[in-house]
Amino acid sequence: MPNLALMKLAGWHINQGDEVELLREGYHANLQDIDKIYVSCIFPQNVPAIASMLSWFKGIPVEYGGPGFEKPSHLPEEIEHTRPWYPLYGVDYDMGKTTWGCPKKCPFCVVPILEGDFQEHADIEEFHWPGHKNVVLMDNNYLYSSRWEETLDWINQRKMKVNFNQGLDLQYLTHEKALVLKRTRLFPSSFKKPGVSFAWDLMEEEPYVERGIKILEDSGFRMWKVQIYMLVGFNTTFEQDLYRVDKILKHGLDPFIMVYNHRMDDPELLRLARWVNKHLYSVVDFKDYRAEGDEERMPSSPRSMGISRGAYSRSYP
Repeated sequence: MPNLALMKLAGWHINQGDEVELLREGYHANLQDIDKIYVSCIFPQNVPAIASMLSWFKGIPVEYGGPGFEKPSHLPEEIEHTRPWYPLYGVDYDMGKTTWGCPKKCPFCVVPILEGDFQEHADIEEFHWPGHKNVVLMDNNYLYSSRWEETLDWINQRKMKVNFNQGLDLQYLTHEKALVLKRTRLFPSSFKKPGVSFAWDLMEEEPYVERGIKILEDSGFRMWKVQIYMLVGFNTTFEQDLYRVDKILKHGLDPFIMVYNHRMDDPELLRLARWVNKHLYSVVDFKDYRAEGDEERMPSSPRSMGISRGAYSRSYP
């Protein structure tokens, strides 16, 4: 995923008449031609690689930002509302947020710390590039917005494809919203095969999940498009994680497991994630799925030839 903050910074500097280039591994340039370097880091594990790259550019001022650092800084308001310079990454789709923050305070999530309470943020026209036919909406909780319909109408009038890269919250789904989503061209970030993601992260959300799925079914939503993100290993037992997977499968939906970062060394959770995310449930029960590589030794099955919905991304610190 291209870095949105860097594209906005590039857009602002270009508007000021400056020249901007993307600094990549192996980049070579006359250091005297570089006035400043911006670094945006999403994940803490990438900080050492950044330090290694910057060791070649000693003496040049560097400004750091992003949640990957202990004290992330935010873009100034003027730059925050600048249209991203998509050519920086060669991006042929729009990217941006129409809202900021989240109304929920999920204990595993850093959004309330980084962005605070929910607020309306920007019109989609602000980050639309003329000629783009696809858009990635990076809102943390899009369905909570009071302007959800206005934005989707704008997208649908232009027959654009849209990817909600943070997934949608079934707690805030209504029949009206489901009907609008039904006629929207929903896609994962690859924009190849149709699909949309919702989430079930905590056990206490089960009533909202059940109600939301029923709303989708009653509205005539094409359920084969639906994927359910599932956070496992945070405050649930393994039995509860397996229960949620079974529940989603019984609804005919596609679960996708995200293992909590601090449990990435748990072999049983990793085995569950592999079984689910590789759709091995279509050929073998979990109790019979023993070890990594077992799927290569399983008999082939027509059921294993189902539609793949691609690699959806969602990150939990």
